Amino acid sequence: RLNLSLLEILLKNFREGWELYESRWETQGFEKSAYFEVKRRLTNKPAWQPGLGGRVLIWREQGLGDTIMFASVLGELLGHCEQLTVSLDPRLISIFERSFPDTVRFISEAQEINPDEIDYHLPIGSLPHFFRNQLADFQLVETPYLKADPIKVGALREKILGSSNKLLCGVSWFSSRAESVLKNKNIALTSICHVIDPELIKLVDLQYGDTQKEIEEVFQQTAIEIHQEETIDNFNDLDGLSALISACDFVISIDNVTVEISGALGKKTFVLLTFDHGWRWGIDSDQSYWHPSVRMTRQQKRGDWTSPLKQLKRWCEN
Repeated sequence: RLNLSLLEILLKNFREGWELYESRWETQGFEKSAYFEVKRRLTNKPAWQPGLGGRVLIWREQGLGDTIMFASVLGELLGHCEQLTVSLDPRLISIFERSFPDTVRFISEAQEINPDEIDYHLPIGSLPHFFRNQLADFQLVETPYLKADPIKVGALREKILGSSNKLLCGVSWFSSRAESVLKNKNIALTSICHVIDPELIKLVDLQYGDTQKEIEEVFQQTAIEIHQEETIDNFNDLDGLSALISACDFVISIDNVTVEISGALGKKTFVLLTFDHGWRWGIDSDQSYWHPSVRMTRQQKRGDWTSPLKQLKRWCEN
């Protein structure tokens, strides 16, 4: 049933897909103990649904990228409840507080929740079940729905570009998670560098993790310099990363959290998708319905980046 739900969503049969998506809680291995702490503490509280109003707690159930994507629904939910509290990864709190009305309370998922302060609760991944039942529903979101710190953005752009008139392109090219299906998403940094013109474009490292060695190897092979912002930890400082993304003119990335942040910020983003890409991208469009500023180019054969890189080159030249 869970696999069928993902297929239905992939095919844009949203009403059927989101209803079946609730079967994830019956699927072995889906529950993550850290996320489930909230639900365990609130088992005496009913799940929220439209028409109930009340004081609602929304809690994170999956990864950072999923949380950011599903957060696009929070603005609509706000009009259907009396009070909204959102429990999430603490790395997201500062940018969410800046981006959403101050009537929304954002708390760390590690923070103890008083059940007496909550009438209803719901995992954030269940919100589309009520608010995203047809393609037109995605167009109701005011975009961008995340906002970076404008002072940081200006300072970073000035620092990186100086008096240069080049375009800034942020780049992210791998996922370090262990699952083999996710490793298939990775692409060599040199492959991206070969399709950009360094006379017109300056690259900025948006990748989390230790990238120093690979960036040095790219310079030795291509003479292309990639800016690494030493004041920002791309893994732990997501508010800083958001400012760095916003300082760029556009972003190139594989399918990882960088795309979700960049799309939520309304930044022009080109995402390189594998042949067997995830359900959120649909199958017949080059524009994301979750993030209008995101364009996708897809492998035509499993493991072959030739076609996506050709399309990426055309986009960069325009």
